Amino acid sequence: MEHRWSVRQPQQCPVVVDTARAGTVAAKLRDIGIGGMFVETDDDGLVLNTTVNVAFSLGGEDERENFRLPAIVVRHMSHGAGIMFLDIEIETLRLLRRALYTATTSALDRAPLSAFPVADKPGISLPRAANG
Repeated sequence: MEHRWSVRQPQQCPVVVDTARAGTVAAKLRDIGIGGMFVETDDDGLVLNTTVNVAFSLGGEDERENFRLPAIVVRHMSHGAGIMFLDIEIETLRLLRRALYTATTSALDRAPLSAFPVADKPGISLPRAANG
């Protein structure tokens, strides 16, 4: 059963995971959303149901945001771990949302409907601009 409450985006950047048990674990971000991330690592220190702090940077060259968020390991695999963010402050949530979705959203908003091939499929309707 899927428990995510946000869409994940593929991303690649270094992530530092601080754990009480294993200390600092170096990882690589594979995907991230408002609710959490999946990190790739060969380190065994990311134990299921362990609280951690994750540190990473997101954004473009001009507007990088640094994040340090409390989280919990919700999935452990041989090649990495699923991490769910905990108790994110509203301002931090806003910055994370902007870093993840602003560029994608603005590009989609500028694209004409003809750029979406699904618009021509029967049974699928997209909103049309009002004639003015």
